[in-house]
Amino acid sequence: MKPRERRETGEQDLFRSRLEQILDMRIPEWDPAFDMDKVDAMKERLKQGKSMRFETLHRIAGGEMVPVEVTTNYLVHDGREFTAGDFHNISERKAMESALIDSENRFRALSHEFQARLDGIPDVLALISPDLKINWANSMAVNIFGGETGKVIGKQCYELWHDRSAPCENCPVLNCFVTGKQDMRTVHFPPDRTIEVRVIPVKDDS
Repeated sequence: MKPRERRETGEQDLFRSRLEQILDMRIPEWDPAFDMDKVDAMKERLKQGKSMRFETLHRIAGGEMVPVEVTTNYLVHDGREFTAGDFHNISERKAMESALIDSENRFRALSHEFQARLDGIPDVLALISPDLKINWANSMAVNIFGGETGKVIGKQCYELWHDRSAPCENCPVLNCFVTGKQDMRTVHFPPDRTIEVRVIPVKDDS
């Protein structure tokens, strides 16, 4: 199949119309949002070797509007000037993007609900990484040890809670990472707090 024949077949597949029908159409007939007043400016830009790529909606046979990605370039053939357009149906990609946004929104709502529930617990709760950085903390942990979320998240637990420059001896968190098992003990927090600490391992697939 010759390149031109392949391109024409693709256009017919997209618009679900015969080639003769497509050749008689003007841009606004398949792209109602296209601003014909900008055609000359677009041609000048294309002549400067600047291709254009944008997303829009194209009307196909039956009136259905399909999301497409359009790439246009300037072309001279047999002494005639053309604007070569490549139309790519992105319906599947848009559907995936929409599904991802919905998933993110659901996750955000669950995250807010999760945060609200844990903030209501009158205990200090924190999620600590293997390098002993605090990745998350509930409001009780923030109020007791930091006062502000920004002063807690990302800090080393031994720096924030024990005013140390290195991990504590016999650290229950490090012990939990080594053994993969829960650890519970009484820990002294300066200046005058003694707190029962329970450490529970949290794992992902790896």
